[in-house]
Amino acid sequence: NSANVDLRAVYSALGEPEQIIALGKVASARLEAANLPAQYVPHPQWWRRFRHKNPSGYTEVIREATR
Repeated sequence: NSANVDLRAVYSALGEPEQIIALGKVASARLEAANLPAQYVPHPQWWRRFRHKNPSGYTEVIREATR
């Protein structure tokens, strides 16, 4: 969430993982600005608010993003 975090440095420190999952629109925009391609899934808070009747569905959304 911090605008001062160097996402490219974090990416390198993590060993340049093959996949990045952005949890929400803000994270997706920050990763895009850093030229780091990522799969997008809704933010967990959004899911709890609007999809609260299907909590296990969030797990499936993340699984789909990693395929």
